[in-house]
Amino acid sequence: MKQRIAPILWGGFVALGLFITGCGKGGGIDTADLDAAFVRAEPEVKATATTAVQALKAGKFLDGATALANLARSAESLSEDQKNAMINVGAMIQVVMAEDGDKADLAVYQAVEDMMAALDGREASTVGTDPDRVRPPEEF
Repeated sequence: MKQRIAPILWGGFVALGLFITGCGKGGGIDTADLDAAFVRAEPEVKATATTAVQALKAGKFLDGATALANLARSAESLSEDQKNAMINVGAMIQVVMAEDGDKADLAVYQAVEDMMAALDGREASTVGTDPDRVRPPEEF
């Protein structure tokens, strides 16, 4: 019995260690698809995409999302692969911010919304709450 428990315990410790290590990655953004989508892009477009990738890899979500929003404003010249890569990165940014409150920033959410709206060919919605529209709770 003792011989069966030891491997199980070791397996549990290894699994716990891998879980903790995996959780400590810091919520990075996988930009490989975005990089690949813009490899053959025009130099100006590629430069903006590279700026976004570098900012996101450095954890500068506002700079990265703003660069993506600027890139999306030329949506008519982007391929479907490029648009899809941008949408996926925008979703990853939102997930990272939702999972880690310390990284959440309404300005980043707004930049992602600006990007999505430009890619969809619509006007961007305002992100956040207008304090004048929020009514305080009524007292009981």
